[in-house]
Amino acid sequence: PTITWTCLQGYCMMHYLLIILLALAFAPSVEGFASTGGGGSSDFLQSIQDKYQTFQEAKSQGYDFKQSVAITIAGDYDVEQVRQKIASDVESAPLVLFTWEASPACKKAIKYLDIANAQYKIVRLDDPWDEGNKVRAELGKMNGRSSVP
Repeated sequence: PTITWTCLQGYCMMHYLLIILLALAFAPSVEGFASTGGGGSSDFLQSIQDKYQTFQEAKSQGYDFKQSVAITIAGDYDVEQVRQKIASDVESAPLVLFTWEASPACKKAIKYLDIANAQYKIVRLDDPWDEGNKVRAELGKMNGRSSVP
């Protein structure tokens, strides 16, 4: 299989660099590919192609670049199970913040909620990342925003 090089809204090289970085970040280690015995590099290439295809499918469904990246990073998951978790979290408190601990925007939101003595619940999307990425992707699909908080 080959990767088709197309340019969408001026993102050409950024798309491909992003997909390669995603493949490196979320695929088994390169050493793991090499130790498979045969075709290790083709497995790695297939992983990149699969992630690129996921990204392109998300774009073709009308999602913007950022949401398409969130969907690609999330990988395969049970949509209904993730949506049930989100619903459960949302129903668990009057105010629920989906956050990343290191996010400056999240820290700022929490600071001002604390100043206001607001009661809230934090659901961290970075603990663990693999679960949080799925939640982030579905939140983005549900409300049109993949940013946090």
